Amino acid sequence: MSQRFCQFDYQHGSHDLMNYILMNKTSPKIISSKVHNGKETVVILSGGFWDNGITSALLNTLENIDTSERNYICFFGKNKVKKEHFYKLKNLPENVQFYPVPGSMNGTLIQRLINSQYMWKEWFKFPFINKILAKIYQAEYQRVFGTLKVDWFIHYTGFERKYAEMVRHMNHKTVMYVHTDMFQEYEAKQNFSKKVVFGAYQSASKVVLVHENLREELVEKIAGIADKVIVVNNFLGEERVRRFAAESLIASLVDVPVDYSFNEERMATDNYRKAVLLNDLVGTHTNVQNGQLLLNGQAALTANEQTIFTHVEQALTGLEKTLAETFPTILNPENKLLKALKEEQPDLHYPNKFIVDQLRISKLRLLEFIADEQITVFMNIGRYDYQKGHDRLIEAFERNYEQNNQIALVLVCPHGVLKKETIEKVRQSSARENIIILGGMRNPYVLLKAIDAFVLSSHYEGLGLVVYEALAVGTDVITVNLTETITLLQNNEALIVENTEMGITQGITDYLGASIDLNAFDFEAPKAQSREEFTAIFKS
Repeated sequence: MSQRFCQFDYQHGSHDLMNYILMNKTSPKIISSKVHNGKETVVILSGGFWDNGITSALLNTLENIDTSERNYICFFGKNKVKKEHFYKLKNLPENVQFYPVPGSMNGTLIQRLINSQYMWKEWFKFPFINKILAKIYQAEYQRVFGTLKVDWFIHYTGFERKYAEMVRHMNHKTVMYVHTDMFQEYEAKQNFSKKVVFGAYQSASKVVLVHENLREELVEKIAGIADKVIVVNNFLGEERVRRFAAESLIASLVDVPVDYSFNEERMATDNYRKAVLLNDLVGTHTNVQNGQLLLNGQAALTANEQTIFTHVEQALTGLEKTLAETFPTILNPENKLLKALKEEQPDLHYPNKFIVDQLRISKLRLLEFIADEQITVFMNIGRYDYQKGHDRLIEAFERNYEQNNQIALVLVCPHGVLKKETIEKVRQSSARENIIILGGMRNPYVLLKAIDAFVLSSHYEGLGLVVYEALAVGTDVITVNLTETITLLQNNEALIVENTEMGITQGITDYLGASIDLNAFDFEAPKAQSREEFTAIFKS
């Protein structure tokens, strides 16, 4: 312990240290070193690494730039990151640090009240308030960053009020990112403060747009920012996506919540009732671990227990058969997923029960849709939000389903304000039996790779990044005509449709009715361009 923790201690250590600190007297025992490595330090407001496009864009950026050229530190409120997102912090590039900011803002009661009113009421803005805010936010900057030498402060999320206001009162280089049409975003949701965020644009050293099409309206409506606006197209992150897509599909679905699945009619069938009864019988008397049958963990069996054991073995055999009849495609012994599972776990005696126990009925139905070559599976990934256009996608799918029920729709929606409304819309839909809604997925890319076509139905986007994530894993894409998203699609790489409900309807119809021959997308040129554009942020 002494060697590990006190190896530099000696009898006159305190005396020599005080002389060094107070009198500037050196000692051969005291070795000084510089904390700073001489590189520029860039702090990035990253947000809570939630499952959304901004997080994906940031992770793609950090993976594709030279992070050894500068010191990069992602920071966020300590309580912003949920436990289920910790893995994203652990997977940051090795030399990218992260800093969970603790505590809350200081200030007198009057200062805090003024700040609260200013943050949440658009009309609350008077000339004298700016001096009070400057004092509050300069003190907060000092509290958060202390003596850290910050060269660049990047507000990457583009929405968060507190740090947007801090940008207005800093004395060093600051960057505000713009990921979407902020005027349309405000009209739809009013989820940020115009006076704070737009004021930050005016005060920032640079305003970074993720697409050129965002420039014209922003420059026209916000005075004094034209000369500081630059474009940095998002990295598409194809390498990260492909890495995740190579994981096990079954394993990726195990812990995923199901927000909606239509099981009522299926549960009424004889096979389902039989499967449930058999599963209950097995569960009452036995323990199936790793696909092997145990009887309450006992090695020696009495005659009565042996009889029970025999009955349970028969029940399990019957259950395997019943499940195979209920899900004839996914639980076919020749199915590649089942084969892969058996290769991974050669001692698995009851693979069908194992899969059902792991996934439950709803996710097994999803896999059945995917495995059935007669069924075309469409997918959308996006939060429950007006922007994502789930309502019109559901309507478009429903119209096609009424003409062709050999289709399925999967929505992956991690969170959002329209969750209740979206689920209710599906519940009332004539196509409800073939629609499944999953909650947040740690790895949606393995599922994205398995389905037939991704459908982007958004009303607006800065860049529909998931379009390119689908292309990266070889999945066909149907996308509404959003200029910011389709600019890179110049060689028939996706099916582009009118940005309306009927456009989406026709897109699905065309995909089902015609032999769509789409070309592969070339990711190398956009990647080189994005690197060059990102580097330009740090040039004067």
